[in-house]
Amino acid sequence: IKLVNTIAGEGNEINNYHLKIPTDVALTKNQHIVVVDAGSHQIKFFDSDGKFIRQQGKFGSRLSEFYYPYSIDIDTKGILYISDLGNDRIQLFDQEGRNKGYLPFTTGNMRINSSNSLLATRAHGYFDFAIQNHDIFGGDSNIHLLTTNGEIMTTFSKKVNYNNQQLNVKGNEVYLDFDDSDNILV
Repeated sequence: IKLVNTIAGEGNEINNYHLKIPTDVALTKNQHIVVVDAGSHQIKFFDSDGKFIRQQGKFGSRLSEFYYPYSIDIDTKGILYISDLGNDRIQLFDQEGRNKGYLPFTTGNMRINSSNSLLATRAHGYFDFAIQNHDIFGGDSNIHLLTTNGEIMTTFSKKVNYNNQQLNVKGNEVYLDFDDSDNILV
């Protein structure tokens, strides 16, 4: 593995490019790098050379505001899906940053396949300690396959109750993706 470039590193704090808690990254069709920065409650855009383009969002609960955004993926139409963990939703944006609505679904990690199905998990990692999120234990299933309208197509992977909040959060945390044949990887 060879390091090609570093973006938003030390020394960029004065320009507000510094990433506080980056949690996910995606590459748009026009080769822009989109970084989810949970610590600043923003999404930050960089060109393919790592030069800062823009940021959007701020702490809040209105559309285009975030409360610990966590994961990002882009569908075949170029729509950005951003899990807005603390607001119990997935926000949708076009590549120019215009809000295209939201799905009322609490998710941490998520990915979209070539058929635009959305794979999402209900367990989230350490941000559950920082937010008032009561949906993590709603239902038995941990992983959901959704349509891009938010309708649940199927669920699998049972959550385990360890009778301890910290163990419940970390013990049920799941990372997932699709391979090139749309097989689900967990």
